[in-house]
Amino acid sequence: MPSMKGVRSIAANATNANVLENEDMEFVPYDALVSVAVAQSATGLELDFKQGTDSLASGISPNIVSATGRVEDDTDTILRNEPVPAGKRLKLPVRNTTAGALSIFYTVNIDRFIRGM
Repeated sequence: MPSMKGVRSIAANATNANVLENEDMEFVPYDALVSVAVAQSATGLELDFKQGTDSLASGISPNIVSATGRVEDDTDTILRNEPVPAGKRLKLPVRNTTAGALSIFYTVNIDRFIRGM
């Protein structure tokens, strides 16, 4: 199963329009089931998750991650097995509502969806 994992710093009072930009699977190459887990370094981030222009999750405040940087816990999952058609762009916009830089930790898993099975 392909996945996108990473950490991005979000400057104080700033927005990153899509932390998944330039990732290999930003545009889903086939019909897929997508799962998303996120966490933040401290309180203050808000995020959305979109496929194309469709919002699948909005105004999420992620859990705070431990120093180990784990993002695989079930409590970090905001979407599980969401159907996404081939060619759709995955977007994870993140807003920092604080006066200091914060980090977003993310894992996006993409499972090929085969119809009729």
